[in-house]
Amino acid sequence: MGYIYEAMDRANAAIATSFGHKEEHYEMAFKYIDTRWEYQLHQPLHAAGHVLNPEIYYSNPTIEDCSEVMNVLYDCISRLVP
Repeated sequence: MGYIYEAMDRANAAIATSFGHKEEHYEMAFKYIDTRWEYQLHQPLHAAGHVLNPEIYYSNPTIEDCSEVMNVLYDCISRLVP
């Protein structure tokens, strides 16, 4: 489950690189991707799985600096632990 966040980050980076980081060439594609991400895939459990996955956590030591992911992790934990 945690692989979805990582895959989205890698896909966005690959798209930006393939267009030479010229945002005007890929901004429309990112709008479609972000819309799909927000309505179907962006779930607290996915973020928790992303942070708690040892393979991802230890290969990216700055993951704790991402406030969005950490806040969603804490929200997920607070739902599970009354």
